[in-house]
Amino acid sequence: GNGVRIDPTDGNWSEGLTSYVAEHHYQEMDSVEAGRQHRQQLLRNYATLVAPEEDFPLRRFSHRYSPLTKVIGYDKSAMVFHMLRQAVGDRAFQEGLRRLYVTRLHQETNWKDIQTAFEYASDSDLTWFFDQWLDRAGAPALWFEEIQTTVVSPQTHLVRGVLRQSPPFFRLQVPVALSSTTSSTVVNVAIDGPAAPFEITVREMPTRLAADPESHVFRRLAPEEIPTSINALRQEAPLLIIVPSDRISPVQQQTAATLARALGRSDMVIQREKDLAPDQMVTHDLVIMGVPEHPLLKHALQNKITLRPGGFDLNGQAYNADRNCFFGVWPHPLSKDHIMAVLLHGSENHQERIARKIPHYGRYSYLVFTETTNQVKGNWPTTASPLVHVWSTPPG
Repeated sequence: GNGVRIDPTDGNWSEGLTSYVAEHHYQEMDSVEAGRQHRQQLLRNYATLVAPEEDFPLRRFSHRYSPLTKVIGYDKSAMVFHMLRQAVGDRAFQEGLRRLYVTRLHQETNWKDIQTAFEYASDSDLTWFFDQWLDRAGAPALWFEEIQTTVVSPQTHLVRGVLRQSPPFFRLQVPVALSSTTSSTVVNVAIDGPAAPFEITVREMPTRLAADPESHVFRRLAPEEIPTSINALRQEAPLLIIVPSDRISPVQQQTAATLARALGRSDMVIQREKDLAPDQMVTHDLVIMGVPEHPLLKHALQNKITLRPGGFDLNGQAYNADRNCFFGVWPHPLSKDHIMAVLLHGSENHQERIARKIPHYGRYSYLVFTETTNQVKGNWPTTASPLVHVWSTPPG
């Protein structure tokens, strides 16, 4: 973007490439698993913040001015460069970057110039790749169907299945991994339409089948693959903030207003829990400042953390209520269309500063602050995916 400059008439490629060769590469240097987790987070960002009706082609990205434009221009673009690397191989990808620098230094450079550099380095026609990922909005949605297992011999099992995608169809190479009790096999399944049948042979009894287990393919995650995150609270609709106690203090009022503003909510309503109309809880996203009295809301909280006198336990770690503040989000137990969050404990004098910081951790499901410093952040585990098949009993 500096030495090799952006041609503003053809979109901004620089932010995505920088994100990929800096942030992603840093994670890959740490470990293979850190790289996978980084890519998985990019997919979660897209699924959470980019509604299909608001999506736009990558070529139209010019600069970041909202969470949505950031996800497309930085996160999706980084994944596109990752898929380009998967398509041409590591050596050709590095050669393409070197050629881009040598041939375009101090010149305005567009996506076509990038395509030319990588086509030269890989000796291949990449028109389909750049047309698909630059000029089309959206991402593929994938799932398994018709998984069948055949015992070929006492030592060998054959697994057949179909990989499907919803329209509009993308041209993809999807790694499919089959694990058994003693071995594993990975094949690339080519799909360019509604369905692609596949078969994989593995030694011993199969235990798990997974498509794209390393998150190499840019796709729209299914709802069950996405842990609820703080980013899900970024909406235009009014936010309902509930205070379970008998009075709403001035500090609580200010904390609620600060949190709503930091999340970009257009409006905020704060009420005592006892004053709520029957339908208010089910028609709003909720932030509860304390332990709720409603049994289902309290049960949802207790499914995530252990409440005890003087504090709470999270993931086996004990926290004192005086110094530690918990903030967590999860699906609304009374409404599938909304989110529930709880802001709990800590000094009331610190909560407004904490509220201002919470949106900076938007990718996470829960946070713990000690005074005003974040000490813990994480995501609730997910347990299901349309691209994972697990054998609960030995196949036969």
